[in-house]
Amino acid sequence: FANCAILDNDKVKCWGRNHVGQLGLGDKNDRGDEPNEIGDNLPYVDLGTNMKADVLSANSQHICTLLKNDKVKCWGWNSGGGSNLGIGDSLDRGDDANEMGDNLPFLDFGTGKKAKVIAAGHEHSCVILNDYSVKCWGNNWLGQLGTEDTESRGDQPNEMGDNLPETILNF
Repeated sequence: FANCAILDNDKVKCWGRNHVGQLGLGDKNDRGDEPNEIGDNLPYVDLGTNMKADVLSANSQHICTLLKNDKVKCWGWNSGGGSNLGIGDSLDRGDDANEMGDNLPFLDFGTGKKAKVIAAGHEHSCVILNDYSVKCWGNNWLGQLGTEDTESRGDQPNEMGDNLPETILNF
């Protein structure tokens, strides 16, 4: 299973199991199970030009980071009936070259919406947004997105952004 940390330079390093690219290093090689793979030998995750991590949320197979600019990027496993990564397809990210960094898209939560809190769940993820609404995407076969249906979201074009429904919360 994957583990990640934000270092004091606001960069991310991940280690552990990497069978679907959840370490975000452009391959499927586990890190930390052999000598000389950790510390200075462990590469940083490429989040993109001038991108700095603020918060990480890791599931065993996908990782999401809330960046200092209030945008979100997710990588790793992206299938299972719904897109864990919320980028409009079901292709894993981080397991091949040229999938991370500036090639990894920001998630779209809608007009004027900025992420404030991120949580990666089992085959889904959720954010709390700047207006205190909650949006979730990914597998929804048990209603875990909180939208009173079982439609998975984020694995097809035009399912994110303003088309992604808010989680139904009545306070």
